[in-house]
Amino acid sequence: MSVAATKLILRQAEQIEAGLSTPAGSAPHLLLVNPSLGMLEALQPTGWQFTSWVLNAQVLPFTTAADFRAAHTTTADATTDQGSLTDNTAETGNSTIFSAALTEMLPVAGVILNIPKEKQLTVMLLANLRAAVPEGTPIWLVGHNDVGIRSYLKQEHAGWQKWQKVANGNHCQLLQSELSAAATFDLNDYQQHYSPSISAGDAPIDIVSFPGVFSSGRLDSGTERLLQNLPPYIAGRVLDFGCGAGVISKYLARHYPITELHSVDINVLALAATTATLGNENTFKHRVYASDGLNAVNGQFDWIISNPPFHAGKHTDYQITQNFIHASQKKLAPRGSLVLVANTFLPYREALAKAFKQVNTLLETPKFTVWHATNGQKGK
Repeated sequence: MSVAATKLILRQAEQIEAGLSTPAGSAPHLLLVNPSLGMLEALQPTGWQFTSWVLNAQVLPFTTAADFRAAHTTTADATTDQGSLTDNTAETGNSTIFSAALTEMLPVAGVILNIPKEKQLTVMLLANLRAAVPEGTPIWLVGHNDVGIRSYLKQEHAGWQKWQKVANGNHCQLLQSELSAAATFDLNDYQQHYSPSISAGDAPIDIVSFPGVFSSGRLDSGTERLLQNLPPYIAGRVLDFGCGAGVISKYLARHYPITELHSVDINVLALAATTATLGNENTFKHRVYASDGLNAVNGQFDWIISNPPFHAGKHTDYQITQNFIHASQKKLAPRGSLVLVANTFLPYREALAKAFKQVNTLLETPKFTVWHATNGQKGK
């Protein structure tokens, strides 16, 4: 889908460039919002310069975990790496922002927004752009029909002119508008709060989320089953993989004698949500940071707890969790444990059995299974 959207932009490059106010002899400078993997590279033939506002760590232009960690500096016991990360690439003139919100004005000639599937996230991004680009800035929305881009032709967004269709092809649409009225933006205005009680008798835990975060605004059934069936003896150094809004991290912080907690996710808005959810839970060392898989995670852990993702876009991708299971074995201490929940139909039993000496089932229903695997790789 992202390939088709990128091809549509390339086919309309001359028309897009004609709509930009760029000094003669200068390369147009555009803001590329929510680029998909490979989109920036594919757009290089245009000769445009880009500032990319990246929401997904998989798209970041870092080749190794060391490169990614080198871009982050943390000193306090309770830290987060989601605040603002900018990478400038001298060879191309491009730059990258990895942040939950744009907080400074960007002097760009235009904006290209690759729309996400969550419409409320698009609404929030458009609201943020009103505070980040000058009035009169043109914007192009691009996306696949499956994510509902055609519906934007019937919608109005405050501060933006009515959307006009520019082109379509390969089941994608390209729409155009212009910023007519700037406005201030506060990310906290888009917080979503809910307070689930995990088990009977438990006090509710306060959760903060944002549009575009997994299970935004409610506790999903899989995580609920996982937390209800956790072993009673979790302690030490713990990793929450795919932390989302921080539900697992918050529950662990409240109920277990953890000495150090790492919460990781690929989504910068999830990191912002987890940071807000944890709030003042500072009785132990904790870090919230981005990681594509476990690539940016250092050291070994006593426990890894997860409701791991199994979708790539709209499609089921078994390999995501299978890779995570394999990598988890290497990230655990000699007697460490992995506890994860998954839909029962997903074929993870074999992957767990290959990676771990002992695999137990803590819960099995027609819909969900909670697995507990202990460290010690079989074979060599």
